[in-house]
Amino acid sequence: MNKPKVFVSSTIYDFKDLRSALKYWLTEKGYEVRMSERNDFKKDSSQNSYQACLDSIGECDYFILLIGSRAGGIYSQNPLITITQKEYQHANELAQQGVIKKLLVFVRKSVWDIREDRKSLQKYIENELLKDETLKSKKEQLKLITKQSSSIIKDTEIIFDFIKEVTKIDEMKKAVQSGEDYPQRNWINQFENFEDIINVLKLELSVEYDVEIKKWNEILKQEISENLARLSTSANQEIFPFFSYANLARKKLPEKFGESYILNYNEILHLRTFAVIGPLQGELLSLEVITAAINAGVYLRYNNQIGKYNSGNIQKALLDMSLSIKGLKRQKQLFGEKETVGIINKFSQIPIGASLTFNSNDTLLFGVYAAHDYQHNIYQLSKYLLGIFEGIITDDKYPVLYPEGVFKTLLNNDENAVILPQEACEACINELKMEIESDKK
Repeated sequence: MNKPKVFVSSTIYDFKDLRSALKYWLTEKGYEVRMSERNDFKKDSSQNSYQACLDSIGECDYFILLIGSRAGGIYSQNPLITITQKEYQHANELAQQGVIKKLLVFVRKSVWDIREDRKSLQKYIENELLKDETLKSKKEQLKLITKQSSSIIKDTEIIFDFIKEVTKIDEMKKAVQSGEDYPQRNWINQFENFEDIINVLKLELSVEYDVEIKKWNEILKQEISENLARLSTSANQEIFPFFSYANLARKKLPEKFGESYILNYNEILHLRTFAVIGPLQGELLSLEVITAAINAGVYLRYNNQIGKYNSGNIQKALLDMSLSIKGLKRQKQLFGEKETVGIINKFSQIPIGASLTFNSNDTLLFGVYAAHDYQHNIYQLSKYLLGIFEGIITDDKYPVLYPEGVFKTLLNNDENAVILPQEACEACINELKMEIESDKK
């Protein structure tokens, strides 16, 4: 599988453990990680090592820069540029061209804090100390104080200049003064530990939404789209779901079994169009990927508070989709040639413009309305899942579905005619708990 690629640029000595942790974490999330010190670093061994790194950046989707207390290897003496700086400059150019999707910069907080302190010290020297006539002759020596290395930071001047380059301070000042566009990709993320870095990456790379999930989204999208095509028709260059032919009639169907309802001529014609084909369309639908995703538990989420996996709305939608497709397939088995002929005969002698009275106990129409409900549910669930996969909606926008079973009540009985799987599961578990409590007594 072609995985998104991430190049990690930094000095190696002072970031060895952090780079190792970052490599492991990103790899687990489904990314291919390019680190030059690793044996799995893809390169042309005949090239110079610096050039191999620059070429590798051009093959990547993301660039992560870590700035710490060391400058690293020198790429050029005049002007003075380190290899890490050169990698950043190359990545920045590629980002401007759209080759690199995101360029993410992290600076160790202790280095950033020292830089801020040195800037304050610099201002103090220039604005206060140099007012003393006796110190003016030592102006250059005093300024060098702000560039001294310490036990925390080496190569101070190089690193501070690098941070200035990355924050694009000069470009910002110029843009403010001239009214030109502000420079892009100048955001700095400070960090103290590994968690600080991955919290940023989760947001910037959408890592919380794993690459594995994205892969399943795309595969499911293909199967869902194919199913939608098989349940759709077109008229006047407009594509619409086939079940919509029966929408008006379905809305007039009483909620109770045995009650009458009236359909006008237009509603009857549309119902007839759906009735001849609708119950047979389940045979065309595929369930392979949907079933595989359900069984793999891809969309299950672990709840730390209760120590169990929760289905979540995406998993629930896949289960409901599976039930609806299986239900529609059953209608094909139940709705044979005899039933199709019966539907044709039932609607064949209708006077133009006439309205007819129907009874909800007409068993011939049970399968027609059931097929409508299954197709409606499949369509609404498809729209819901595709909306999530495309980032258009959040998973809390769960669609309203028809319950399995055309009538809410049968034979004037107020009991719910449809038992949901979760309700059946809970009833069984509750019975087991009662049996255990009974045994204790």
